[in-house]
Amino acid sequence: MESIKTVAISLGLAVLLAGIIYATSVSAETGASEGKAALQTKFPNLLNPGGAPWEALPGTFNTINTFSDLGAWHGYSLPRPHDYDMYGSFVGPLFILRQPWYMGRDFNRIVIIDGPTGEELDLSEGESPELTWYPGMLRQAYHLRDLDVILELRFVTNRSALIRTIIKNTSPEPRSLRVKWEGSMFRHYRRPFRDMMTLVPSENGVAVEFSDIPDYSNHEMRFEIVYPFAVESRVDRDLYEVIASDKIHLPAGGEVEFYHAQAYTFTDAERTHEHELLSEIFDEPRLHVQRADDRWESYLARGLERVPDDELLQRVAAKSIVTLIGNWRSAACDLRSDGITPSISASYFAAGFWAWDTWKQAVAVANFAPELAVESIRSMFDFQIGAEDEERLQDRGMVIDCVFQNSVENNARNSKPPLAAWAVWEVYRITGEIGFLEEIYPKLVSYHDWWYRNRDHDGNGIAEYGATVHPDNWDRKSVIEAAAWESGMDNAPRFDEDYGIDVLPNRDEDGQLLGYSLSQESVDLNCYLYAEKGYLLKIAEVLGKTEDARVYRQEAEKVADFIRTRMWDDETGFFYDVDIAGKRPLVERGMGIEGAMALWSQVADEEQASRICASLMREDRFNTRMPFPTASKDNPRYSPERYWRGPVWLDQAYFAVEGLFKYGYEDEARSMARKLIGAAEGLTDDAPIRENYSPESGAGLNASNFSWSAAFFYLLCANYAR
Repeated sequence: MESIKTVAISLGLAVLLAGIIYATSVSAETGASEGKAALQTKFPNLLNPGGAPWEALPGTFNTINTFSDLGAWHGYSLPRPHDYDMYGSFVGPLFILRQPWYMGRDFNRIVIIDGPTGEELDLSEGESPELTWYPGMLRQAYHLRDLDVILELRFVTNRSALIRTIIKNTSPEPRSLRVKWEGSMFRHYRRPFRDMMTLVPSENGVAVEFSDIPDYSNHEMRFEIVYPFAVESRVDRDLYEVIASDKIHLPAGGEVEFYHAQAYTFTDAERTHEHELLSEIFDEPRLHVQRADDRWESYLARGLERVPDDELLQRVAAKSIVTLIGNWRSAACDLRSDGITPSISASYFAAGFWAWDTWKQAVAVANFAPELAVESIRSMFDFQIGAEDEERLQDRGMVIDCVFQNSVENNARNSKPPLAAWAVWEVYRITGEIGFLEEIYPKLVSYHDWWYRNRDHDGNGIAEYGATVHPDNWDRKSVIEAAAWESGMDNAPRFDEDYGIDVLPNRDEDGQLLGYSLSQESVDLNCYLYAEKGYLLKIAEVLGKTEDARVYRQEAEKVADFIRTRMWDDETGFFYDVDIAGKRPLVERGMGIEGAMALWSQVADEEQASRICASLMREDRFNTRMPFPTASKDNPRYSPERYWRGPVWLDQAYFAVEGLFKYGYEDEARSMARKLIGAAEGLTDDAPIRENYSPESGAGLNASNFSWSAAFFYLLCANYAR
């Protein structure tokens, strides 16, 4: 390396490499210390762990699966078996800064040097290495002619990953070795991102500093590789090497174990705190390794307890848990609470939380990480519009569509379907925390009231999807777009403009504009609101609010009567949105899975349920190869791979299964649950869980490693696929 900057280190954490050598019993077969969590090793490579990025931005859809944990904003993969030049590195890291970026291809690769000869050992010289992603840990094991090298990576905080290195001398002779780490940093080809990052030596390793780019990065952000022993760091532009100052002397059969960490922080205060934590971790690294393993043992033990003892179902449920925890992001930048992003693999989903995604994910996560479920619900209510928000006072109580790491991206043009009370009740059923109900109940009530104040154009107690008073909601087209987003079914046929949809302004008694409604009262929205009244009633009863409970019971009866009488078409035997003026079902727009929400919410009568079940089980409607397309197969605008015009979304599919079960169609429900799991491409192998699936082939579509799909695959395994 030319033009080298050098800094020599002598830390108080551990002055000598010898100071962090541990005698340990290590299995060359599993790389696990004694007492290793059994469930972790039961599920190797649920997802294909390998990949090799070639540039800073992985594109809209990253095809490399990424391991992250504890809400960290960075993650890693493993080399593929043929990536010989990447052996000894954990691929990446991938870090999230408004979108996923790769710091490098193999940013931190260990190099082992023979002491007497100075020759760098070739990790590819032995048998094929073991490259394994266990839940909660990435592991590499290289078996050379007379040396075993094992690398393990775990997250020990929400900002740091801990790397454990084990080197074992398998020869009958003593060995003398040197160790160094090297890597190179990616740069984006375009300004200002080309100069966003600078590689520098640090006082305990090497670091990447960030520049100030408005609404993007700032100088307090930092990625660091931290060593708790004496090292010499050298940097040449985008290349570096870190050399351990002390040699390793291994007797015959002897082994050494040492640690370093990689941390990604956003502020100076975070970095100071993280250094304090790492100091404690380096003092007792094995303790923190065990804590990480115990935490994952708990996730799996709790999550799989409800899943039948069936190998495939257990595997799918475990993959779902790994996916959901991997999309966990901790409070950072403008996000005030921990939450779960839709996907670490899709550029536009990686840095934000969505409202109805959050409600759905929390119901599943409560089964294995209830504290995260509670926190994720808070993450959306953190941004609930309150009376103090004078510019948007007309929307007080509203929970906005989505919130981001950088709040300039927050979307307040619309809300999302009201499933919050369902999520809160389901989390409470598991945790029994009345304090959480007391905290969140007033916020739920305020949100529920908002729907009727701002989305009930004719004041009949039946709501419509719509849009807020917002600069981007400025004409008919933009309002219809926002209203479709509010439904969650962005491009569903029932929102096609050529169906003659009108935009209706909603005003208060003083004539102030509150927002807009579409000229159709939607069946799914009012089924959700009917169900929400039931959950608010239950919460009110727990909290001793008997008058609230009485009101919600009365209101629910009125909503149910309207849905059963006005939204039902007797000729086709299905539920539809209705025209707001004529109160007639919009049958001409075709059947959609939204009509089945009358089963999930239990608003349909027995005869209606029987006829819906018949449609759901018909192969020319909803019983496709992978069942429950969002638009019925006989809908004139059905398209099997066009987002909400046909693909199978697991939330709607799960609601349909659960609805069937609630009305006593248990065999049909279980059959369809098994069919959903069996038809999804790669689900029982090592493919990632996808955003949606083709109803005709089961092929995965759109984003991979998708959270709400994982949530509902987990719930299908736990509740119905028996």
